[in-house]
Amino acid sequence: MLDEEEEKPTVEATQKNIELPPSWVCPLNITAKDFEKRYPNSRKTYFYKKTRVEKYAPYNMKDGIVLKV
Repeated sequence: MLDEEEEKPTVEATQKNIELPPSWVCPLNITAKDFEKRYPNSRKTYFYKKTRVEKYAPYNMKDGIVLKV
């Protein structure tokens, strides 16, 4: 019984390491202030057929609104 348990392959033994090529993209540098804004000018407007949807960055509007349809 002990011999059977020892012969079972473990997860570590079955995993294969994959070597990836180095990234050709420069690392992104986003400041905390820009990350909080989320959208240019802290808002984004989408136009649909008869609807206008405005999305705001959190904590940008005084009343706390983040979506207006």
